[in-house]
Amino acid sequence: MPNLRGQTNRQPPTPCPADSVAASSKQATNKQPATSPSAVSVATTASSNKTTNADNVAMAAGLEKTTTSSADNEELAVLVKQAVAEAIKEAIPTLVEDVVSQLTDKTQALVDAQVAVFRGEMVAIRAEISKCVDYMEKDENRVEEVDSRLSSSVSKLAEKHAQLEDKIADMEDRLRRDNIRVHGVPENAETLNVLVFLTDAIPRWFPNLGPVEIMRAHRLGAPKEDANGKPVSRTIIFKLLRFTDRDRILKAARGAAVEMEGRPIRFTPDYSPHTFRRRLAFSEAMDALQKLNFRTFLLYPAKLKVMRGGVSHFFNTPREVKGFINSLGE
Repeated sequence: MPNLRGQTNRQPPTPCPADSVAASSKQATNKQPATSPSAVSVATTASSNKTTNADNVAMAAGLEKTTTSSADNEELAVLVKQAVAEAIKEAIPTLVEDVVSQLTDKTQALVDAQVAVFRGEMVAIRAEISKCVDYMEKDENRVEEVDSRLSSSVSKLAEKHAQLEDKIADMEDRLRRDNIRVHGVPENAETLNVLVFLTDAIPRWFPNLGPVEIMRAHRLGAPKEDANGKPVSRTIIFKLLRFTDRDRILKAARGAAVEMEGRPIRFTPDYSPHTFRRRLAFSEAMDALQKLNFRTFLLYPAKLKVMRGGVSHFFNTPREVKGFINSLGE
């Protein structure tokens, strides 16, 4: 910082002209000899004029001195302002660095504290996740074990269900083994009832059959009409007293063509819905094989026998039959 004190030192003030005049006048007065009253009066007037002039000169000097002092003060103020500005300019970078350093230290301390807290939380979270993963692995192993057991149980249940379904179907088929279904008989062909109609018609259809005993007979379902309003022929089902009579009628039907009003009459065994669906699945394959000059026989409960040229083939599922047909094409 500049030495203001050195710059403001001033030279000692020069003697004022008025003071010099007054001193000279005093010395002259002291040296003058005594005079007359008139001379004294003239001298007094001259002295008064000189005193007035001296006062004016002193006032002018004072004004000049005051003006000089004001200029010096302004110059001093300017120098002080410049010095302060330079000092502030030099101090600002250091102050900024100090503030930035302090803020950086505080910020770093806060960041370190937050990072430490975050790391602690992450460690705790990792521990929890590890526990959850262990639990999940254990649960997954348990689920796999349970799934394996369930799969085994489901397989066994499915197998058991199929066995029971086949057994129930076999029992139902045995209950139906005395029944025959007749397809194609015109609606309302019976005059009284179906039982009387069949008792009279079967001997006429199969003269060489011999006597058979029919216990009961009826049509299946409610009456229906086609788009033209004509009644739709419903299937007739009748029960024989003996299953041997059923076999004789079915055998006679295979060797004779029965018709009514120009319509063919078909005779089929009465099977349970389960067995019927299994046998129906072979229909398409049987038609294809018959076109290839194969003789087809659908055995109970659902097994297809195929013969051509003295060679027989047996199939348990329609898929096996389709594979056989495809092999013939190759």
